[in-house]
Amino acid sequence: MIDDKKLVLIVDDEENLREIISEMFEMFGGKAISASNMQEALEIVKRHKTKIDLAIIDYNLDGVTGDEVLKEIEQIDDTIYTVLASGMITEYDREKYENLGFDEIIKKPYRMEDLNTLYEKC
Repeated sequence: MIDDKKLVLIVDDEENLREIISEMFEMFGGKAISASNMQEALEIVKRHKTKIDLAIIDYNLDGVTGDEVLKEIEQIDDTIYTVLASGMITEYDREKYENLGFDEIIKKPYRMEDLNTLYEKC
């Protein structure tokens, strides 16, 4: 039953990446929905309020950063386990973004075992 599955939101402007990650979370037993920009992400969060378990947010989206997306999402639902994704994360960045409210930081390219660990945590 879908209601028993964890719901994962993937926010990334790369369509191929969204599709691949969605398939991975479905392999883990969850359900994935995706957004290509901040506006789509906020509409999804409003529609699925309190039902999204995990959100993976790309750092660099079309005209906005992941931390801007996080601020807006938290105004709607602050219970989502949020993860910032980027290909260029230093230890300084990791601490900075965790202090901004992200639950975790994940480095791109994604590894299946890292995504599975995130899925299990949320």
